[in-house]
This record gives sequence, structure tokens and C-alpha cells, in this order.
Amino acid sequence: MLRFASSASSHIGLKRVLQEDAVLGRPEIGLWAVVDGMGGHDRGDLASRRIVDGLAALRAPSTSSSFLVAVQASLASAHDALNATPSAAGLPGGATCVVLMAWRDHFTCLWAGDSRLYQLRNRLIRRVTRDHSRVRELVEAGEIDEDEVDDHPEANVVTRAIGAGTVFEPEVARGSLLRGDSLLLCSDGVTRVLDDDRLARIMSGSAPEGAAESVIEAVLEGGAPDNASAVVVTVL
Repeated sequence: MLRFASSASSHIGLKRVLQEDAVLGRPEIGLWAVVDGMGGHDRGDLASRRIVDGLAALRAPSTSSSFLVAVQASLASAHDALNATPSAAGLPGGATCVVLMAWRDHFTCLWAGDSRLYQLRNRLIRRVTRDHSRVRELVEAGEIDEDEVDDHPEANVVTRAIGAGTVFEPEVARGSLLRGDSLLLCSDGVTRVLDDDRLARIMSGSAPEGAAESVIEAVLEGGAPDNASAVVVTVL
């Protein structure tokens, strides 16, 4: 039976005045999340907390399929609640999120927006998620190159989210787990500073209990223009 160790770290960054990220780690039931309250919407911090609190209340699952159903229901409830409560600016709160569910020798990931999940195996990193963003659509359509993404005027535009007046349509991905694997959940405040190769080096060189903190320390060294959050899960 596989076991899991995890670490989590979150920082407001060096240029923000409000922390809108929230993280969750429940290794006892195999559930982790990173939620990024959306800038430009009032109450992004409350949106991320609302989502994490719902996930934190879930009971231990009895099957892999019931696990996914419970997480989907929790996110759908948060989505509806956020859309039903406009902020002072007249906009509903919202957040991007990535949720990891581990069950025996496999995992399920559910996400909306540009928060990401990576899997590291034998020092090779694989991006499990794909960003739900305007610039990703442009890259896939061949209209811009990958190296133009960060400086594009629509770099901050996400096309899916929880709340924020959007349609509820998170994406799901699945994969296998082996002893020695590491998985990284992170907000875009991490990936706008650290590329995939740098993330692989940091995770490969860190002990499980300090891996998330090592990621955030590297983000701070790189200027940390946004809130940054990381959760690292190691398969034992």
C-alpha cells in the first residue's frame, strides 16, 4: 500500500498587499489543493477560503469514483455560492484551483484555470494539467509562440474558474503512482517565475518535508511579483 508525505508553503509575494491563495493538505485521505483567488475581483481571498473550507470538510472516501464525485460536488457548491454573492464592485468572487486525489496506486486531478499539477518521476517532470487561459488558446492555435506568453497583454486572462461568473466546467486528468514519485500543485505565482526544468531540479534536490518551502524560496529569489503557493506530495 502506497503512503504519502506532503509539505505546503504559501507566500504573499513581494509586490502584493493581499494574500488570495489558499492551500489544503489532507494526506490521511489523499487530498490536496491549491486555490488562487482571482485578482481583479473583490474578495478573491474569501473565494479561495470558501473553496478550501468545503474540501476540508469532506469525509474519507470509500472508492475512487466516490472521491471524485464528492470533490466535484464540493467545488460546484462553492461555484454556485460565489456566483450568487456579488462583491462590492458587482462582480462575484472567484478562483482558479487544482485538486489532487490519490487512491491506492493512481491519482485523479481536477482543475479550473491556470493553477497546475506536475508529476516528477526519475527526475523527469511532466505537466499533468493544461492551462485554461487565453494565451494557451493562442499558443494552441498557432497565433503566438510559447516565448511570447508571459509578455502578452492577455497573459492574466483565464477561461475557466470556480465562481467569477463563469460556467462550472473543471477538467479531469488521471495517472498512475509509483514509490518515489513527487507531485507538485502550484499557483501561477510559481510558474510565472520558475520554468519546468527549474521546478524539476528543486523537487529532485529537496527532502519531502521541505520541498514546498524550497519552491517558494526560489520564487522569492526570483522576485515573487504575485502570491505564490506550492504543495508537494511524495509517494512513499
